[in-house]
Amino acid sequence: MWIDPTTPYNRAQELRQQRKFVEAEIVCRQILDRVRNEHTTNATPLLARSLCDLARVLGEQKKHEESVQLLRESLDVLERCQPSIPVFRERVLVELNGLMTLMGNNPQKVAGDFQALQGLAKLASAEAQRQACFENLSQINDAKAQWALENRREDNAIPTPKELWGLSGYVRGGEPKCPTGGMYIIGPVKASARCSVHGSKD
Repeated sequence: MWIDPTTPYNRAQELRQQRKFVEAEIVCRQILDRVRNEHTTNATPLLARSLCDLARVLGEQKKHEESVQLLRESLDVLERCQPSIPVFRERVLVELNGLMTLMGNNPQKVAGDFQALQGLAKLASAEAQRQACFENLSQINDAKAQWALENRREDNAIPTPKELWGLSGYVRGGEPKCPTGGMYIIGPVKASARCSVHGSKD
């Protein structure tokens, strides 16, 4: 696939595909510096992406210690982004898992760094599970609204699970499941559905 080299992000990706990791690192550092200078707030998705991109290039060069630090900062930025950006969290989690594999197989690994990375990956995994649960809750809320509209039900009416995700239900794929085993409380149409573990999305 042809990539426009005039865009800095695309240029960095092109260099990575060519395995020119040193040149890609230079471009990624330039992007990160520009993003830091151009934005007055330190909690933007663009900053999180720039941090993650540089971390990936450093990881490909086995510069694991600095890569972990940048991924940690990227997760911190994402935590402060409003609204939250789950897709970036998943991307950082993938990178964390890749680094854990590399560091875990390295006989010269620094135990403290590896333990910190494991803890960070655990936190990122928990956040990914929470976001997946919230997506399920959104599906339930949408299904309730559609159920009420089609059946002319009042706002205080409560649909049954069978009505929402039965054979002729409104949720595709059957009953949604919380990744951590929480129970979903459907509630009335006017209220948001809740999870016994993660609470409500609102």
